[in-house]
Amino acid sequence: MNCLIYNLTDACTMRCAYCIYSGRYKFQKKHGDTKNPKSYMKESVALEALSYFLNESIEKKSISIGFYNESLMNYNIIKKITSEVLVKSNGKKIKLMITTNGLSLKSEIADFLIKNNFKILVSLDGPKDIHDKNRVNLNKKGTWNSITENLNRLYHINNDFYKKNIIFQATLTDYKNILKINSFFSENKLTKSNRIIARLVKNNDLNDINTNLLTDEIEDNAYDFFLDEFEKLNFKKIKLLISLWGYSLNKIYIKRKKGVIKNSICFPGNRKIYVDLDGSIKICEKNCSIIPIGHISSGINHKTVKCITDSYNIEREKKCTECKIQGYCECCYDVIHEGYNLSRLKEFCLNERKKWHDYFTLYQYILDRNPDAIDVLFKQISYDYNSARCGF
Repeated sequence: MNCLIYNLTDACTMRCAYCIYSGRYKFQKKHGDTKNPKSYMKESVALEALSYFLNESIEKKSISIGFYNESLMNYNIIKKITSEVLVKSNGKKIKLMITTNGLSLKSEIADFLIKNNFKILVSLDGPKDIHDKNRVNLNKKGTWNSITENLNRLYHINNDFYKKNIIFQATLTDYKNILKINSFFSENKLTKSNRIIARLVKNNDLNDINTNLLTDEIEDNAYDFFLDEFEKLNFKKIKLLISLWGYSLNKIYIKRKKGVIKNSICFPGNRKIYVDLDGSIKICEKNCSIIPIGHISSGINHKTVKCITDSYNIEREKKCTECKIQGYCECCYDVIHEGYNLSRLKEFCLNERKKWHDYFTLYQYILDRNPDAIDVLFKQISYDYNSARCGF
């Protein structure tokens, strides 16, 4: 185990239309009350989780501590955990990470994050008119001005840190303006030098999500623009589109080069744990609705883990053995999270087959235009298949 991710609060300063905690999703929690102490992890729980994790990762030379959701609302706990891990890590290399909507990146907090070299994943959906459609504050007002003001301040405080440590996550619901959004991330001074993680969402519904979705609903000339610039090796001009489609193209590339690719599905509780407010341990931040696989006071419940993995593997073995895309498929535990009910698997399979058919087609189009272009791109960027599908 080398990664601990905290959920320090269920509260948030925003009410985004597609948010998993918006109340529109079955089996998911709702936003916590910002004024209710029960919406925040207690210091005692946070420190016990850290102690458990450090004991489990004692043989690791490097570890990662992540803070998920809007953890900056529990800023004092972040400071305490950071201080403790720096003291108790016994010389390990430490990577600190945090997700945020950007509203809390004020002076004191920004200074703290810079001082401790945090990687910061900031949610930003593009230019103001597009971002403000979905990402609103508690009063249903757009947040783009406040977020970019904070980013601009951070950009000028320490530009080197900003370019290396700020990562943007864009949730895209406006398919017909995909090139406008791409131009924003490629040209705006606050985003053009930074990594971006993008995902497409249908109808503001995170149940209809695929980070790399190829769809006929995208504006007509987006694919042509992508192929034209890819052929000319102008990767910076298509950084958003590469973020959407590059991961899956890279899977094809690696498999063709090496003939094999590691399964990107994790083993519960092995590499990473996600600790909720009450100290319960979940598989990861994506699977926060699944029943706990343990608790920080008692550790991983291996019987529960076996139940999850057995049910998953049995169904995969029955349905996937002869599948032509099984080496690429990304069927994860979140696909069956609804009480381990595998009814979603059939729909997921149909979508995966369509998706990978499209990716092989796109891959061949690129080769036809410039046989060296894919080699050039993937010598510049790489993907970690153990973590690329996760928040960190």
